[in-house]
Amino acid sequence: MSTEPFRPRHPAGTPAGGKFAPSGHAEGALDEGLTSGHDAEHPRSSIEMGHEERPYDEIAGDLDEIAAATSAEELDRWVADPDPDLRCEVAASPFLDLSQAQHLADDPDFVVRWQIARTQIPGLAHHMSNDQDPVIRHECLGAWDLPEADRHRLLNDADVQRVRRALTAA
Repeated sequence: MSTEPFRPRHPAGTPAGGKFAPSGHAEGALDEGLTSGHDAEHPRSSIEMGHEERPYDEIAGDLDEIAAATSAEELDRWVADPDPDLRCEVAASPFLDLSQAQHLADDPDFVVRWQIARTQIPGLAHHMSNDQDPVIRHECLGAWDLPEADRHRLLNDADVQRVRRALTAA
């Protein structure tokens, strides 16, 4: 045991380094330089769509009903609901049928489309691989039914590569 007084490892005013040190890029740097992001036709958030987010207490009952649904027919009323939180919950349901999933795959809300891409419903990979958002296109790389030509295109897509690097570096 040392008898020397405590000294910090790094002199004051110098960067400490290490895994949790501040990096040279901002959290939002992923969007920089992307050639195919959202456009006016596909807004970024539900607020930009004119949808005010409702408090959880107001939608909790609907979320419980969606989670308890055991058939595609029970999910029908929420597939076109104006609330993206409810559509996102529907997108995660194992009882979603292909026509409902196809409808949600073209949803204006990013999170709903991302949830559909994550569930990897057979028959949607090719369609989702052409999404305007590179995060969604990246998610399609894990789909078992993605055609080889689409997989090759996505692996060579600069925006998808940026997403891949950002996710592996995180």
